[in-house]
Amino acid sequence: MAIFIKLYQNKYNRQHDYGKWFARVVRTGETDIDRLAEHIEQNTTFKKGEVKGLIIELVEEMRQELQAGRTVNLNGFGRFHLSVTSLSVDKPDDFSIARHITGVKCKFTPAGKRDPKTWRISQVFSEGAEIRRQE
Repeated sequence: MAIFIKLYQNKYNRQHDYGKWFARVVRTGETDIDRLAEHIEQNTTFKKGEVKGLIIELVEEMRQELQAGRTVNLNGFGRFHLSVTSLSVDKPDDFSIARHITGVKCKFTPAGKRDPKTWRISQVFSEGAEIRRQE
């Protein structure tokens, strides 16, 4: 299997690379819990319903842990944590949660390993991926 890319031209004239071409991954579809459960069922002794139930329960438990302010580390998969976006104020006393918090996001950092020579991190999900240009 390969990841396909397509070239696009930067149309944002306020950026330093305006007019230059860059690559984007071409998405080939979406996978949901049902499809994952079917594939896991084929490779394990678990039934599809059991796998689906476990995934649904994992999502619920992660939500509770994240909303309790904890980072969820799924070893070999990655780390999840919540962050907020906010407007700035001049003084701490001026800050109001209701007025200045504009959103809550879930951030994900994929698991990876660091090369001891270059200090670069390779992510588990992208390691060994083949890239091809879509024509």
